Amino acid sequence: MATIIIKEKSNCPYCGFLLSSDTRVNTPGIGTSIGNKTAKCPRCGRAYLTGQSEWNEKTKKQRVSYYLIMFIGILIFPGFYSTLVGFLCVAFLPIEDANMHYLVSISIAAVLFLFGSITMFISYLSEIKESKERLPKNGLERTYMQRSG
Repeated sequence: MATIIIKEKSNCPYCGFLLSSDTRVNTPGIGTSIGNKTAKCPRCGRAYLTGQSEWNEKTKKQRVSYYLIMFIGILIFPGFYSTLVGFLCVAFLPIEDANMHYLVSISIAAVLFLFGSITMFISYLSEIKESKERLPKNGLERTYMQRSG
């Protein structure tokens, strides 16, 4: 999944059990995180809110926010790392011709940027697809499937 997880310690709101460093409980914000709304504490077995929701449950504003965050993330993260690698290439590649040196460095950075951007884009889309498969558009359909299964 493409979700960038902020490492934080979260405890069960009922028994205080340390859930994990990447689990979120009642996360405030704009509701862009995709996942199950609730999870079960392994110690006490009670359900707690994760601060996430499935794609079909999100409002139009939350979906637009998700796409905006996705777009910004796709520009920033691969852009930063590919620029860093480009600068390292300029500094350490043993090429005599200055123009060729910069051309090779920019080419390597561009390939890394494209690879990183495409990988992140596919990951974001697969996260949405998985969420849609977990929760059909009609909530009653999900309830019926759970009862009959």
